[in-house]
Amino acid sequence: WNRASGKCYNNSNNATTACDFTGSNSNQKGLNEEAKSMIEKSTWYLGAVEEEVIFNATLLDMYKLMDAERGTEVISNPNDKVPRTTIWNGYVGLMYPSDFGYSADKACTKNLHRYDSQELCYDENWLYADLNEKEERSIVEWLISPVLFDSGIVWVEGDSGSGGCIDTYNSSFESLLVRPVINLKSSVKVNNLNEANGSSNDPYYLSL
Repeated sequence: WNRASGKCYNNSNNATTACDFTGSNSNQKGLNEEAKSMIEKSTWYLGAVEEEVIFNATLLDMYKLMDAERGTEVISNPNDKVPRTTIWNGYVGLMYPSDFGYSADKACTKNLHRYDSQELCYDENWLYADLNEKEERSIVEWLISPVLFDSGIVWVEGDSGSGGCIDTYNSSFESLLVRPVINLKSSVKVNNLNEANGSSNDPYYLSL
């Protein structure tokens, strides 16, 4: 967000490492001022979700999962001494499990844990529109929701070798891919909505 340098969390027990997002003209990192002016500060929900709720969620009842993501369950681990809450206010977050759920074709009938077993749930998923099959199958991304009853486990989307489904991951401090998520201000306009498809090769252009 701020193109700064300093310390970033890395590994267990609040360990840190040096990180640098300052960038340069030839290697831009982070958001410029124009981009930041289009992003709304939002409330991100961090309610812990039970495995059963995630694994049984389908497009027809995804609202139940969304309710759980916005719940009041808080996980705790007295050993790591990390304070946790159910909300965070900020500009850039991560996908919810339900975001991945809604990315499938509307005819998808499988639950989130089995998206990889039905083409309409995975191969017709807009999140993978720019990727080839090898890239799709190797994606493992952090999601924002923790798993209830265990502070060391969070949800991930994708699984090397199968891909395209929701599962748990034991070590929440490990380095995996992330897909930053933002909420645009209501005043933002899409200038070429009817001419582009939103891919990296044919992007939408936004303005205030």
